[in-house]
Amino acid sequence: MLIRLEIDDKLSVATIWLNRPSKLNALSEEMMEELDQAIHRVEEKSLKEVRLLVIKSSCERAFSVGADIHDWSRYNVSESYLASQFGTRVFGRLAALKIPTVAVLHKWVLGGGLELALACDLRLATEDTVIGFPEASLGNAPGWAGLSRLVPLVGASKAKEMIFTGKKYTAEEAYQMGIINVVGSAQKIKEEEERLIQTITKNAPIPIMLSKRLIDEMANHTSLYSFIESLEAGLHAGTVDHRRGKDAYFNKSTPIFTGE
Repeated sequence: MLIRLEIDDKLSVATIWLNRPSKLNALSEEMMEELDQAIHRVEEKSLKEVRLLVIKSSCERAFSVGADIHDWSRYNVSESYLASQFGTRVFGRLAALKIPTVAVLHKWVLGGGLELALACDLRLATEDTVIGFPEASLGNAPGWAGLSRLVPLVGASKAKEMIFTGKKYTAEEAYQMGIINVVGSAQKIKEEEERLIQTITKNAPIPIMLSKRLIDEMANHTSLYSFIESLEAGLHAGTVDHRRGKDAYFNKSTPIFTGE
């Protein structure tokens, strides 16, 4: 199983584990399908059964390094668009859950892995966490509604910096930008996760559910922009630079992009 779902009936907490350590939780087609199924199972639970979802990684070296490049390297334009739309729907389903969601991050959180984290309500990160959108270095761009969720958090200028440069940011830098809610040692993050579980599950679930929906409506208008992101993802797959980026990745060389 690439995705493992656990439900603690006593605490009314669901935990989704990303479980592909051999590939640093690169999000393959199969993994995304399993993630979709796990989210759907949580979605079906009542507020009495599950009041909080936590997403974590079973891989010590990463939360997730993003979309599996082996899948995306073989897509044509229409396949890239459809894959982007599917990922957008999966993360959209996660974002739209009626219960609060928390991503617990460590080490590498890149590309699609960061988009997954951004689809959660809260993000906790250990001090060794590194985030970024490196897609431009591969002739691509985020395609799972990551930009739609990033811009309201960091603003247009910082979002442009992140996308244009592909720069990787420390947990502290991500905290200063407003992407991460809490940064600390592994022990501190564990304690913060436990505190959130205790606090949120004891509070009234219906006001939380309604407030979450209202806040999201105030902050995000993602439906149109996520559709445009998917169109963009499809367009990239038809470019020469896209092929150059993928070839360079597999050949461990540096691509030279020409805007073709």
